[in-house]
Amino acid sequence: MFQLVTNYFNFILMAMNWLVFTNVFFVAKRTLKKSKIISNNSDVKAKQIVAIMTSLLTLQNCFFYYYFEPYTILSHDSGEIFRNILYGYFIYDLGNVMDGYSNSMMDKFYILHHVTSIMCLRYDLVKFHMVRAMIYAEISNLPLYIYNFMRVNYIALEKKHKEERENDKDKKEDIVRGSKELWESRKRLLAVKKVEFALYGFFRVVMLGKVLFDIFRDNKMVPLPFYSMIVIYFCGVYYSQKLWKTRNKV
Repeated sequence: MFQLVTNYFNFILMAMNWLVFTNVFFVAKRTLKKSKIISNNSDVKAKQIVAIMTSLLTLQNCFFYYYFEPYTILSHDSGEIFRNILYGYFIYDLGNVMDGYSNSMMDKFYILHHVTSIMCLRYDLVKFHMVRAMIYAEISNLPLYIYNFMRVNYIALEKKHKEERENDKDKKEDIVRGSKELWESRKRLLAVKKVEFALYGFFRVVMLGKVLFDIFRDNKMVPLPFYSMIVIYFCGVYYSQKLWKTRNKV
């Protein structure tokens, strides 16, 4: 009975932690949308800024975990703060996916990836190489977030140029200038996408594959983290091949 009450209390405490950290991300997104930093209150831009900042924060946490672990709050508790930040972000992003759910393959991809990642984070961060996996994942994610942020500007520019061609057919100089600006924007976007493919392919397929092997080698008697990481790994392989197929498309 005592154990049941203890487990129930721990579950409530864990849920409260997740709720607090998840809400922080939603508040950050709403604040960014209302601020002057983002034009037109773009929801997509706000999401990408939150994603970029979370990615950088996670990389910082990984760095401190590796090099200053004995002197930080991450020591002795297996990184509970580290975990809660990531739990909060994954749950927050699941909320974003479900809010605009369209039953597409990418929606299913994100849901599967996030749910599996939450399962993996419950295990020892060092023993199961989770910190190293997170470093590779976040490095590969940064160009993706930057690309999505830039793509919003490109779509707005494309829409503006289309309207100019339809409404100002006599103003050839404006149309030519708009076409050049659109072309330059497209070139920059595709360059970022190629960087995204290179980093994503290397870190998610090659380096995360090495982590998967290390998890299996060091923890043969605890199969669940390995099987969960297989799901995450093949999510990375799927998205890498998607990037390759669309490398010349905005």
